[in-house]
Amino acid sequence: MGDIIFRHAAPATGKTFYEKRYISTLYRKGKKDKVLWLTPLRTLRQRERQDLIRNFGLDHRDVHVIKSKEEAGCNLIRNSYSPLLSLIACSRCPTKTCWYRQMINHYMESDEGVWIATHRFL
Repeated sequence: MGDIIFRHAAPATGKTFYEKRYISTLYRKGKKDKVLWLTPLRTLRQRERQDLIRNFGLDHRDVHVIKSKEEAGCNLIRNSYSPLLSLIACSRCPTKTCWYRQMINHYMESDEGVWIATHRFL
């Protein structure tokens, strides 16, 4: 599986900048781990992606945005309360061409990359 690291500190103490710098240092050294980056708002996902690419030098192919289940457009997923139940419902869905399902499968099968999602992803 891998290490799970939670950074907890007071607001405005540099957690985000420190972690971006740490991730970019690892990627420059060739140690490309799978990183799940959670943001509180949907609007911050794309901003964090652009910041990692432009200011911290990550390749755009290594930074991915995971859309939320509300954006999927599937009523089966959108109406379920639990993220776990929504993933089970998604895996049993008869639709094989769903972009949300393909995105989740791509995330689960990958071994590296920075994946940016909202806190509700968990």
